[in-house]
Amino acid sequence: MLDYLIIGQGIAGSLLSYELLKNNHNNILVIDKENPKASSMVGTGICNPIVGKYLKKTWMVDDFFSQLVETYQDLEKILATNFLRKIPIYHKYNDIEEQNRIMGFSANAEWQDYINTSPDNTQYQLFVESKLGGWESKNSFQVNGSRFLLAWRKYLIEKQKYKSLNFNENKLVFHQQYIEYKHIKAKKVIFCRGFEDATSNFFKSLPFSLVKGEWLKIKIKDVPQLESIIIQSCFLLPLENQEYIVGSTYHWDNLTEDISINAKEELVEKLERFLKVPYQIIEQKVGIRPATHTRKPFLGKHFTHQNLFIFNGLGTKGFSLAPFFAKQMAKYLISDDINAIQNEARVKYKTKI
Repeated sequence: MLDYLIIGQGIAGSLLSYELLKNNHNNILVIDKENPKASSMVGTGICNPIVGKYLKKTWMVDDFFSQLVETYQDLEKILATNFLRKIPIYHKYNDIEEQNRIMGFSANAEWQDYINTSPDNTQYQLFVESKLGGWESKNSFQVNGSRFLLAWRKYLIEKQKYKSLNFNENKLVFHQQYIEYKHIKAKKVIFCRGFEDATSNFFKSLPFSLVKGEWLKIKIKDVPQLESIIIQSCFLLPLENQEYIVGSTYHWDNLTEDISINAKEELVEKLERFLKVPYQIIEQKVGIRPATHTRKPFLGKHFTHQNLFIFNGLGTKGFSLAPFFAKQMAKYLISDDINAIQNEARVKYKTKI
């Protein structure tokens, strides 16, 4: 019998399995159906410590970002794969008022680890017109999610901790001390299925607020490769070989995994507000993000079935939040102490069938 059966190998399920194995809880199994359109697979993985039009530090930024560096760097060693990069995020000044406001922030000690008001504007001026220059957010990162997830899946397979299965929650059989799924028995089952958990009979009463996001891959040939992210009306994320991602859209309706012409037109219109060099569109991708009304993730157990758990709701900041909350979720599963989970992230709703 397994100690833990994890349903889903997106960023939540992958990092939860990592934390359990790290703590020598080896009697685990991860199952998934390997959807190439899953939000973790197509997500851009940008970890931005500063958010919003009027500049706010992301919630618990110091805790989240110190943990994500520790976790991802450890995983890079385990997997002998590079997928984390530290990368500045550039914002041009739109007017003198904005410039003065940012300068005022940068003079505050609590912002000095996150704002650089003296970037080298040379590379940016090739892409965007900026008479006043701009500023960079420091200590920002980008995770190549698909590279990490595929490498971790391979690792789990080698350790015999992964099975490719098309999960059907109606096949779960609940016993007093364990849950059975087909021929698999586990003391604890954890749902980490991204947007699919929003329609689960077990967890659909949780306040999910799913978001459809689309992005474009483009090629820019006429200028040297950019080494930072540019954010204006949308973001321009450099990849390799003069390719970039332009993103992303946010739509709360038409939640299908089909790409849309409207999203493409929206992104093109936003990109052309600032980009001053020609480009070629190569590809368009889509993903459904498991966001929540509270903008906080869901960690906890089912109200009725005490052996059934959920780790979900990481939303648009999944690659930033997952390392921190995977650590808390693993601790909670091992200790059964709800205080292991940040109060704001605990499941407080009476989930029911």
